[in-house]
Amino acid sequence: MSFEEELLLLIKSGYPLIWAETYDENYVRSVLSDISKSGGYRFYEWSLTKGLCSAETGECLYDSKEPLKMVKNLNDLADNVKSKSFYALYDLDKYLDNPVVLRYFKEFLEKIKGSERTALLVSSSYKEIKDIYSYTARICGGYPDEKEILSLLNSHLSSFKRENRNIKVSVTPQEAKKIVRLFLGLTADQIRRIINKCLLDDFSFDAKDMEKIEKAKKEIFDKEGLLEYFPTVSISQVGGFENFKKWLSLRKKFFYSKDPSLPAPKGVLIMGAPGSGKSLSAKAAASELDIPLYRLDITRLYSKYIGETEENLRKAFDILSKLSPVCVWIDELEKIFSSSSGEIDGGVSKRVLGSFLTWLQEKRDEIFIVATSNDISSVPYEFLRKGRFDEIFFSPLPDINTREKIFEIHLKKRNISMPSELIKKLAEITEGFSGGEIEQAVISALYAKNETKPFYDFLKEEINKTQPLSVLRPQESKAVLAWAQERKIPYV
Repeated sequence: MSFEEELLLLIKSGYPLIWAETYDENYVRSVLSDISKSGGYRFYEWSLTKGLCSAETGECLYDSKEPLKMVKNLNDLADNVKSKSFYALYDLDKYLDNPVVLRYFKEFLEKIKGSERTALLVSSSYKEIKDIYSYTARICGGYPDEKEILSLLNSHLSSFKRENRNIKVSVTPQEAKKIVRLFLGLTADQIRRIINKCLLDDFSFDAKDMEKIEKAKKEIFDKEGLLEYFPTVSISQVGGFENFKKWLSLRKKFFYSKDPSLPAPKGVLIMGAPGSGKSLSAKAAASELDIPLYRLDITRLYSKYIGETEENLRKAFDILSKLSPVCVWIDELEKIFSSSSGEIDGGVSKRVLGSFLTWLQEKRDEIFIVATSNDISSVPYEFLRKGRFDEIFFSPLPDINTREKIFEIHLKKRNISMPSELIKKLAEITEGFSGGEIEQAVISALYAKNETKPFYDFLKEEINKTQPLSVLRPQESKAVLAWAQERKIPYV
């Protein structure tokens, strides 16, 4: 359901107040304007700088900028204007801590209750106000859907081309589909600014700009703090993981399934030693399903203020719902929930765990979860039962054939050619190495190399210098392996 459809449904449902939580007022205003024209609603707007005005005529009520005077005017309008109307009130929540303003506003909501009149409080964040809670419905987002993004993209590129004929646009329908999906979760203004940057960089817009879009999107989400955007990696860049690849291949065609008898795959939990490719598998899964990847770090949602942690979690779930279809990567699950008894933090961790488990079980959006864990014994048992995740996989240290494949991938990635017999020798001397340790050895050898000897010799030296984690912490590696074997956990 698009933002406009959801908003229209809430208006028709008869809520006196709809709290629209958004970063893009202009987009919400545009949606409200479309609804008012198509539905025959009178449309009023208020902001502290302009006062209470008619959106159609632009005429403003005299002396209505101050919040108290404005809510008095709202009560007068409620008494005199009985026709279909809605009132967009921008940032009014910042003034509802004034008991007089709150009282007048509550009386206004009581007057319009049960009629075809709705107040819309538009703000960048939501806070629960008990006095008006029973009147309120909430909607989060204000982000364009795929159809709206495609329309925005076409109109903005056309506008640019009219103004500058040197602009070159070369995008196939398939590439346009991928670009549109990259823009999901961004506001209309953010999308326009990113398109402008791509065009002004080289006076062209093509498939190469997808990398710039990904970078800009990651910067935006990193600032907001609730979710982190990550570029995906082709599944061919993952050495080994043959069982996981086969499992994913069998299920990807059902990801968009609407058949109630065969639900879409929910996700997987992958356990194993650090550096064994668990994080890479999340990036590859998103690539295989052809959906964007976001990392949900629940520890970043915690706040010292009462109720704010749970609110941040709810907001993250709302955003993910708007972003769907999407792949969500939850890293090191045991560090987030291992101490969720709630004894230390007043029950916050316990409530977060409960909310997360409920969401994991009941989510209906096209969201695929990849959770990872280094120490599965510390993960709450509630996660381990069938139904939370479709499957639990164990990622062991790579065998000789997988190590050979990992060396080939990392050497090819860095344009280094090496005979297959030498790669096989490297795989033989790296028993006990994780994929991450092999990659780091290649990187260290690149720093050390010079013209005095072949790159193979530098790489062999770096390998000989490295003590893998399986040697430094053998007890932990064996314990994780034993846990997986005892419970017959399938290997990736």
